[in-house]
Amino acid sequence: MIERSELPRHSQSNNKVVVRKIPNYVDEAEFTQLASNFSKHILWMRFHKSSKKTPGKCFIQLDSPQTAQEFLSKFNGPLLDAKGKEFTPEAELCLFQGVPPPPVSCNRDFYESEEYLGFQEEDQTSEDFSEQTLTPQEAALVTSIHEEEKKKPKKKRGRPRRWHKRP
Repeated sequence: MIERSELPRHSQSNNKVVVRKIPNYVDEAEFTQLASNFSKHILWMRFHKSSKKTPGKCFIQLDSPQTAQEFLSKFNGPLLDAKGKEFTPEAELCLFQGVPPPPVSCNRDFYESEEYLGFQEEDQTSEDFSEQTLTPQEAALVTSIHEEEKKKPKKKRGRPRRWHKRP
């Protein structure tokens, strides 16, 4: 069994919450507005819009466990959306406290990279294969291979086999 001290650091803190049962008329912008009191404390958020069959949910990582507890106390009761409709979401701590790593940004353009420019320069300086001339030995070899291909009998395609007996 793994000891708690051996777990990765992000899984030791209880600062990631999930808000479930978000109705389909509440979108991400409206939910962000509802959570605006905690906007300074939100480190990461992923909103899953509801469908006809399943209600929406939102995963939020906050900066501290104390802020997470405050968030849970606010979101575990009835809330009013921008249109005045009341809904009651369920908020709780996530079992899995990890979050995906931030995306790696690539600041350089592929078409300006040294590798691509080198390839492009090499491609422009190389000869086109169709313009190359063959030596007499190479031409004779190509002709002999072509003649051998002509002499080979073509395979006849027969009728497909029937795997059942005709009545």
